[in-house]
Amino acid sequence: MDQPGIPPDQLRENLLELDKLNRYLGGHYVTLQGVKKLLGEKNRVYKIVDIGCGSGDTLKYLARWARKHHYRFDLTGVDNNIHAIKHLKQHCKGFPEISGVVSDYKDYGQNGMMIDIYISSLFCHHLNNEALISLFRQFKMARRGFVINDLQRSPVAYYLVWLVTRSSEGNRTG
Repeated sequence: MDQPGIPPDQLRENLLELDKLNRYLGGHYVTLQGVKKLLGEKNRVYKIVDIGCGSGDTLKYLARWARKHHYRFDLTGVDNNIHAIKHLKQHCKGFPEISGVVSDYKDYGQNGMMIDIYISSLFCHHLNNEALISLFRQFKMARRGFVINDLQRSPVAYYLVWLVTRSSEGNRTG
């Protein structure tokens, strides 16, 4: 997935595995808990931007929660891979509050764009220190704050990823 020329079918499989990991290992829940701490009143729209959004699985999770709890979210996924954004648009059909933008994170959110909350899930570990500092500077411009949910590499983490991604390999549907 880190490779720029990854074939679209392989990328799609990786994105499906990430969605599964986020659902079964609590990644979506952790991100939601952070977002909830940044919310205020319900009578406004919150602009939330997911940097390195992949398939938009986290955005979809947030949209479902917002609908259930009567919040209004304007959710945008930003990814530099056109195939990831194409998958997001397929994966998030029926969620008009979710849109996808093909862009490098460094180029998005500039020019005074008003963003309430930035989120980033399983993206930051791909960046070097200099890029992280740049990203954090960008996140600091959010009106309400930002939520970063990333992995800690360890033998237990590797085993859990292996277990979850292999648990229903035979049950995948197109």
